[in-house]
Amino acid sequence: MSARPIGDYAMLSDCRSAALVTSDGSVDWLCLPRFDSLAIFARLLDEEAGCWTIRPACPAEVTRRYVEDTLVLETTFRTREGTLVLLDALTLRAGQNVGQAWAPDPPRRTSWAVARRIRDTVAGWRSWSRGHADYEGPWRRHVNHSGRVLRAMTYAPTGAMVAAVTTSLPESIGGERNWDYRYTWVRDASFTLHALNTATCEEEETAFFTFLSRVCATQVDAGPDLQIMYGIGGERDLSERRPSHLWGWRDSAPVRVGNDAWRQRQLDVYGELLDAAHQTYRDIGPFDPLTRSLLIGVAETAARRRQEPDQSLWEVRGSSRHFTHSKLMCWVGLDRAIALAPVLGAASRVADWTRVRDEIHAAILTRGWNEQAGAFTQTFETAASCADDVGLLSEEADG
Repeated sequence: MSARPIGDYAMLSDCRSAALVTSDGSVDWLCLPRFDSLAIFARLLDEEAGCWTIRPACPAEVTRRYVEDTLVLETTFRTREGTLVLLDALTLRAGQNVGQAWAPDPPRRTSWAVARRIRDTVAGWRSWSRGHADYEGPWRRHVNHSGRVLRAMTYAPTGAMVAAVTTSLPESIGGERNWDYRYTWVRDASFTLHALNTATCEEEETAFFTFLSRVCATQVDAGPDLQIMYGIGGERDLSERRPSHLWGWRDSAPVRVGNDAWRQRQLDVYGELLDAAHQTYRDIGPFDPLTRSLLIGVAETAARRRQEPDQSLWEVRGSSRHFTHSKLMCWVGLDRAIALAPVLGAASRVADWTRVRDEIHAAILTRGWNEQAGAFTQTFETAASCADDVGLLSEEADG
């Protein structure tokens, strides 16, 4: 069982996949050609699951850093006999945009050719960084690096962003809540778009919202529940399986490939998508007709299904309940749709949306508040804390 902490890993990316590298030069996680492909190296999840290592044969003092303005990792080993500097990268070719790197059958390369690819990769990341360095404010260096990380977690062919580049890392050591997060969650949209905007990643912001609007549009039109998550290529079926030959990080089984939460009804996603649209509109410009139709349909669905039970953001794998957070996010969806009505061409729907929004507001205050606990409940049926931070209790929230 590995004693290595997760925080020891550094990430490499070519904006199609990612690798995780330990502080002593071992690639313990690599999926190719996509983030969600099967792992080539998986020692992250099992000591016997393979790795690729370059390090001195003798003890060494180790330091590492990312080469300035890049995601090229420089690890320095200092030994009694000398110093070794190791450069790790998922490489790009000269003139290539970040995200166009993978070749399925790469040729054998000379040391000179490898060095050239590393130089090209450094140049590619620095070129991208120069084009996304407009942020002015506190922690500028950290914000700029966070922008590179967000870019690194973006699947360049579609604009989708993974929630994580890994699967099956547990919520608690030895626990079973070990999910595959190599997909795009609708719930993350507003937070992701805000982060991209802060890091001045306008192209990535537009691409991500466009991806979401396209994959969601056909489902809303067809009538079933809006999925909570999608594959990075727009896939809908993310059926889960459990490879039995892997023990899991620190024996935290099961290891999962896929995520069966895609089947769940989670009504909060309607509010999340409309909140993302409300937040993004001023940055990405007018919505096209398909997106306008989608957002009107999402608001109508939130209004129609607001009284139905679901699994909510906790993704409980049990019976559906009336989760307070889901009702709250239906309120958010209608509140944002009302604000967006002029640009959606939906002025005729504002009166009905306002009426339903106010009904949800009243229901949360009467059925979702526990006076004895002095807190909102997790569900309308049970008493557990739930917070408000999206304006439900503001003076204007009653319409």
